[in-house]
Amino acid sequence: MIARAGIAAGARFISGYPGSPSSEILDHAQRYADAATIQVEWAVNEMVALQTAAAASHAGMRAIVAMKHNGLAVCLDFLESLAYTGIGAGLLLISCDDTQGTMSGTKGDARPYARLGKLPCIEPCSHDQIADAMTTGFALSERCHIPIIIRSTTALSHGSAPAPAHMHYPQSADPPAFDPTDRVLDFPPMVPSLRTDLAGRLRQAAASFDDAALNTVEGSPDAELLVVGVGTGSLYAREAITALGDAGIRLVALATVWPLPRKLLEAAIGQARSILVVEDAEPFVEAAIKEIVADLPDPIHPRVRGRDSGDLPGPDSSLCGILDRQQVIDAIRSVLTETTGGSVVPEPGAPNAALQSLVLPRAPALCAGCPHRSSLLSVQAAIAMVGEDAFVVGDIGCYGLGAGPSGYNVINVLHNMGASVGVALGFASLRPLGFRQRVLALVGDSTILHAGLPALVQAAANRAPLLVVVLDNGVTAMTGLQPNPATDGAVRIEAICTGMGIETITLDPLDVHRTALCLAECMWRDEPMVAVLRSPCALLPTAIDPIPFAVDHDRCIGSGCGCDRFCARVLGCPANLFDEAIDRAYIDTALCNGCGLCAEFCPTGAIAEMRA
Repeated sequence: MIARAGIAAGARFISGYPGSPSSEILDHAQRYADAATIQVEWAVNEMVALQTAAAASHAGMRAIVAMKHNGLAVCLDFLESLAYTGIGAGLLLISCDDTQGTMSGTKGDARPYARLGKLPCIEPCSHDQIADAMTTGFALSERCHIPIIIRSTTALSHGSAPAPAHMHYPQSADPPAFDPTDRVLDFPPMVPSLRTDLAGRLRQAAASFDDAALNTVEGSPDAELLVVGVGTGSLYAREAITALGDAGIRLVALATVWPLPRKLLEAAIGQARSILVVEDAEPFVEAAIKEIVADLPDPIHPRVRGRDSGDLPGPDSSLCGILDRQQVIDAIRSVLTETTGGSVVPEPGAPNAALQSLVLPRAPALCAGCPHRSSLLSVQAAIAMVGEDAFVVGDIGCYGLGAGPSGYNVINVLHNMGASVGVALGFASLRPLGFRQRVLALVGDSTILHAGLPALVQAAANRAPLLVVVLDNGVTAMTGLQPNPATDGAVRIEAICTGMGIETITLDPLDVHRTALCLAECMWRDEPMVAVLRSPCALLPTAIDPIPFAVDHDRCIGSGCGCDRFCARVLGCPANLFDEAIDRAYIDTALCNGCGLCAEFCPTGAIAEMRA
C-alpha cells in the first residue's frame, strides 16, 4: 500500500536499502515500475539511497527513500544538511520502525530524529490514511522546501489494504534536469542564515499541521479525559473507547507528530482533567504535550499520562513498543476511574494469555541447506584449532544466528550492521599494548559493502593482524532476497580487497574440513587477510539440488551413534529429524536441498543421495 500510494502521489524515483519492516516497499514498487515509468533501485546503504533520492529531487522529480529505523541513523548527517539547504521536488523519507525490536538490534522510533534533524514528521493512523499522508507529505515538502519523514510502524508496514478507487499512476512528466544556475550549498559561512531560514520553514509546516485533515477530533469538548491516539495508536484507542461504552471520553487521532499541531491540541484539551497518550514506542508525543500543557493558562493544567507515567508499558518495560487493545482498555479504565472518581464497568479480558500458552517456544534457525551453517561450523572448528582464546566478532544478517544455539554460539561480540570489521580492527590494534588474542570478523556480502569497507581500508593501511570472513550467498537474504552490488558478480569483493593490498582467498563453505583448515591458517598470519566463503543462498532456485539425501536405516545406529545423534540434535538443519519410535534418524525430503552437509559428518556413512 505504501509503494502504490507513493507512486500515485507522483513519486518518480524510489530508492532504499532492505531491512525489515521496510523491504516490501521497494519490492512492491518494482512491480509497478514499468507501468508507472519510474526509477526504482536498491542502494548499497541508506546514505547512498538518500543521496540519490536527493539528486532526483534537485532534478525536479518527486522522490521517496525507504529504510528501517536503523538506517535513519546511518544517513542522519546528510539528512540534516538537506534540511538546511532545502530540496527541489517533493522528497519523502519513509522510516519503517521496528517498534518491538523483532528483527533489529534496537527498538525503533524515528520521531526523535525528526526533532533533532528539524524535519516535519507524519505518522499515518491507518492503511486508509496512507494515500492522503503521501499526498500531504509531497505537497508540504514542496511548499516548505524540506524533506518530510513518514513514520510507519511494524503493523502498518507489514499490513495491506485495498487501494482507493481514485488511485492511478501518472504517466506523462518532463524529463529530469538540474538547473545549473541553482546553488544548493551547505557552506559554513552560510549556516547562520540557512538555520534562520529553516526555522521559518518549520513554523510554516507547524501552521499547516494545525489545519491538516489527517488529524481528527471526536467526542464532547466537556469530556474530563482526552485520549491522544498517535498514528496506529488511535485505532487501539478508538476500539478501547468503544469497548468501554464511550464513557465521556474525547479522542484526538494524531497523524502530524512533529511539529505538533499546538493550536489543535490546545483546543481539544478543553475541560479535560487528564490526557492519556497512546503511542507506539517511546513517550515522544507524551513529552511534547507536557510542554504544551505547561504553557497553558491557569487553571488549565491537566495531567499528561502514557508510557512515561507507567499507565502504558514504558521505556523500562520489555513491553515498550508493543500495543494491544487490552493494554489500552486497562489504561483508560484506570485513568478515567482516577480522574472522575467513579468506576468503569470492566470489559471481559481478551483471551490473549490463554492463546499465548498454546504457542510453543521456538528458537530462530537457519534454513535447510543454508551455507551459513557450514560456514559457522568451519569458523567454530578454526577457532578451536587456533586456541589461545581466539574469538569472533559477528555482524547483522542471517549468520547473526551464530550468536545463538542454531549457529553453535560461535559469535562472541555482535553490534550494529557493519560493525564487525571495525570492532575486530580495534582489538587487533591493541597488539602494541600487549593484546595477543587472535580475532576473526564475520560479515556478509551486502553488509561489508554497506558499512564494512571503511574499517577494512584502515586495516589495510595499519597492516592489522585480523581475518575478515565474508559470507557471500549472492543476495541480501535476511530481508527477502534483494540484490546487492555483489549479486551476479557485478562487483567482485575479492577485487576490492586485493585492490587495498589485502591477500584474499575464496573458499567453498560446503567443504567444511578444508575451509576450517584454511581459516585457522589465515588467523595465524600477522597481517590482514580476507576469506570469501561463497555459496548461494538455499532459497535461490540455483541453490536447489534436485537430488535430496536420505538415511539408510540399516547403517544408522540411532542413539548408539558415537556422535550422540549429531545430525538431528546438533547440526540444526530443519530437514534432519529423529524418529524416537524406531530410534533412527531420517531426513524430510520436502525440505532437503541436497547440500550434503549431514552426509559429510555422519560417522557410519548412513546418509547419502537418493538415487534411483
